[in-house]
Amino acid sequence: MKRLILAALLTVTACGRQECAQKYRGVCLEAPGPRIDRFVDGALAFWGAPDSAIAGTTLHTTSGQMDCSGVQAYGCTYSDMRDVTLDINAYPACPYYNLVHELGHVILNGDGNHTDPRWHQVTPAQPQESKEWIEE
Repeated sequence: MKRLILAALLTVTACGRQECAQKYRGVCLEAPGPRIDRFVDGALAFWGAPDSAIAGTTLHTTSGQMDCSGVQAYGCTYSDMRDVTLDINAYPACPYYNLVHELGHVILNGDGNHTDPRWHQVTPAQPQESKEWIEE
């Protein structure tokens, strides 16, 4: 009987999750873009966080603003579920600027009120800097 219950639980769990097509530093990249690895690395460096701080996060990309808890936004993080969605067209000069912001929510375990002083330092990169990140 215990084996039957365990098998049923494993089946239900497996059906609810899809395999990740591409992972980088423990982040599942549902819709990877060009050189996104550099931006993930940049976010970790900016926040001074180890890979383990974002491991298990799923990253989705979209085109256009989205509803994020009742607010129109260019990115949304549900840190309790480790789920991040980004509008990659929001900042043409630096398509993953908001990745640094949204991964900050994961790393800081939410901080929806942006109380950490580092939030004031998160700004879009200069176009040349962003271009270098993508092309290197």
